[in-house]
Amino acid sequence: MIMKLFLLLAFNALILFQILDARFIHEASKLDGNADRKALLVFKSQVFENNRVALVSWYDSTPFCQWKGVTCGRKHKRVTGLDLGGLELGGIISPAIGNLSFLRSLNLGENSFGGTIPKELGMLSRLQELNMSYNNLKGVIPTSLSNCSGLVTLVLTSNNLENGLPSELGSLSSLESLFLSKNNLSGRFPTSVGNLTSLKKLSIGFNNMDGEVPKTIGRLSQLINLQISMNNLSGVFPPAIYNLSSLRYLSIGANHFSGRLRPDFGYMLATLRELGGEFPIHVANLSNDLTKIFLGGNLISGGIPHEIGNLINLQAFAMESNLLTQGIPASLGKISGLILLALHSNRMSGEVPSDLGNITRLNGTIPQEIMQLESLVELSMDRNQLSGRFPKDVGRLKHVGHLSVADNRLHGNIPETIGDCLNMEELYLGGNAFDGAIPDVRNLRGLTHFNLSTNNFSGNIPEYLANFSSLKNLDLSGNNFQGAVPTKGVFQHPGNFSVSGNRNLCGGMPELNSFSSVVGSKFAYEKEEEKHQPLDDVESSNIRPFL
Repeated sequence: MIMKLFLLLAFNALILFQILDARFIHEASKLDGNADRKALLVFKSQVFENNRVALVSWYDSTPFCQWKGVTCGRKHKRVTGLDLGGLELGGIISPAIGNLSFLRSLNLGENSFGGTIPKELGMLSRLQELNMSYNNLKGVIPTSLSNCSGLVTLVLTSNNLENGLPSELGSLSSLESLFLSKNNLSGRFPTSVGNLTSLKKLSIGFNNMDGEVPKTIGRLSQLINLQISMNNLSGVFPPAIYNLSSLRYLSIGANHFSGRLRPDFGYMLATLRELGGEFPIHVANLSNDLTKIFLGGNLISGGIPHEIGNLINLQAFAMESNLLTQGIPASLGKISGLILLALHSNRMSGEVPSDLGNITRLNGTIPQEIMQLESLVELSMDRNQLSGRFPKDVGRLKHVGHLSVADNRLHGNIPETIGDCLNMEELYLGGNAFDGAIPDVRNLRGLTHFNLSTNNFSGNIPEYLANFSSLKNLDLSGNNFQGAVPTKGVFQHPGNFSVSGNRNLCGGMPELNSFSSVVGSKFAYEKEEEKHQPLDDVESSNIRPFL
C-alpha cells in the first residue's frame, strides 16, 4: 500500500514538473521574444528612411512577427529572417542586431547605410545568409564574422570597405558564395582562402588587392565562378587555377600577371564557359607565335586594344557574343594573314576601318548576325575564302549602299530578299559559284555597278535592267545565261557592260557583232579604278546575232 502511494505521488510530481517546465519554456520564449522586439526597435531608432512608409508597421501595438521584412519561426516566434533590402534606408546599423540570436538570414542590401559593419554580427551563430551590398559602409570586414560557422552566403559588394580580407574567414567551411567586389580592399590574398572548400563563387574584383594569387586557391574544387579582375595582382598567371576543374566563369583582366598561358589552357579548364572583365592590353605583349584567340560567348567588356595589331602571326581572332564596346581597331588590318575574324553580337560602334581591306584570307560562312546590322551602309568581304550560302536575311540591310562578296567560295541562289535593299548602289557578287536565275532586283533602281561575273547563273537576262538609268557598269560574263540580250539602256553602250562567256545568248545591238567590251570580273571590286578610268578592254564576244 505504501509502495502504491509512493508511485502515485511520484507520477503526480512528474506531471507537475512537466507542466511547470512547459510554462517556464513558454515564459522564457516570451522573454527572449521581447529581447528580439527590443533589438529591432533599437535598430530602427538609428535608421532614417528616405521612403517614409518603409518601417511604418514597426510599432509596439503590432506583433513584431508581423512587421515589414521580419520573419519568425513557427514554434518559438523568434526572429529568423530580416529582409529590408532596397527600401531606401539610411543611418547606421545598430550593434543591437547581434541580439537576434535566432537570425538565419539578414538582407540590408541596396540601401544607404553608412558607418561600419558591427562586430556584434559575430554573435549570430545561426546566421546563414548576410547581404549588405550596395551601401556606404566603410571600415574593415570584422574578423568576428568567422564565428558565424554556418554562413553560406556573404555579400558585401559595392561599399567602401578597406584593409584586407581577414584570414580568419578561412574557417567558414560552409561558405559557398563570397562577394566582395567594388570596395577599397587592399593587401594580399590570405592563404586561408584555400580552406573554404565549399566555395562555389568568389568575386573580389575592382579592389586594390596586390601580390600573387596563393597556390591554396587550387584546393577550391567546387569553384565555378572566379572574379579577380581590376586589382593590382601580379606574378605569373596563377598555376593553381589550372586545378579548378569545375570552373565555368573566369575574370582575371586588368591585373599585372606575367608569363605565358600553358598551351593546354583550354583542356585544363574544360568546363570554362564565361570569361569576364575588360579585354587585357597585355594580350598584345604575348609572343608573336600566337596564332589563335578564341574568346567568343563570354562577358568580356571594354574595347579591343590598338596593340592587338602587334600579333602579326594571328590567324584566328574570335570575340563574338561578348560585351565589347568602342570601335574596331584599324590595327587589325596589319594582321594580313588573318583567316577568321568574328566580332558579331557585341556592342561595338563607329565605322569599319578601311585597313581591314588588307585582310584577304577570311574563311567560314557569312555570319547571320551581320544581317541584323540594319544601319549598315557598306559591307565589303571580297577576296577571301568565305563559303556557304548567302544569308536569307540580307533584305534587312535597308541602308546598305555598297555590298561586295566577290571572289569567295559562296554558292547557291541569291536570296530574293536582296531586292529589299532599296538603297543599294553597288552590288558585287562575281567570282563565286552562285547559281539559279538573277534575283528580282527590279526595285533597286539606284544601282550604278552590278557584277555577277564568273558564277553559274542561268536563265534570261531581265529586261528591266535596261530601264536602270543610273546603271554604269554591268558585268554578266562567265555564266550560263540564254536568250536575247536587251538592247536599251546600259545595253546600248558596249563599253559599260559585258556578257562574254555566255554561249547561249543571242541578239543585242548590231555593233556588238564587231565590237564588244569585256569587263573582267576583277574590275568589280576595284572601285577607284573603275570610277576614274575608261572601260576600254576589247576582245571578241560570244554573242550570236539574233535570227
